[in-house]
Amino acid sequence: MGRLRKQLAGPLPGVEAQARMAPGSRAKPEQASVEGKDCREAGVLVLVYPGEDRGDGVLVLTVRRDHLPDHPGQISFPGGEREDNETLAETALREAREEIALPSEKVEVLGRLTPLYIPPSGFCVHPFVGVAPARTCMPPTTR
Repeated sequence: MGRLRKQLAGPLPGVEAQARMAPGSRAKPEQASVEGKDCREAGVLVLVYPGEDRGDGVLVLTVRRDHLPDHPGQISFPGGEREDNETLAETALREAREEIALPSEKVEVLGRLTPLYIPPSGFCVHPFVGVAPARTCMPPTTR
């Protein structure tokens, strides 16, 4: 985890990487930047825990429910809109607790990735990288 922590402390290429992967109509780096955007803020958790077979890391993703107003049916990281006076890291951890029953105390937040603006929903998404010592979450049975 030391190597990952070191990489997170350096310059992050998120805006440029997002521009390379975005549809042609949104391929300019300044479109992905949160700078100067009037947006709703969201925190998401990029959660990694050790795999069982080869010791590889497992990345946790969710599938958004079809009835949700923003990004229905899409694959996503656990996360959502900031509430009240919580920090964005607190938002990411709260949302992971709500969405995948992840106990916040089991997560070590290593750092953050580049915040990105998502034009279709008007969100500025602030991703945080966290590690858990093992699979400590259980998907909710009903949502």
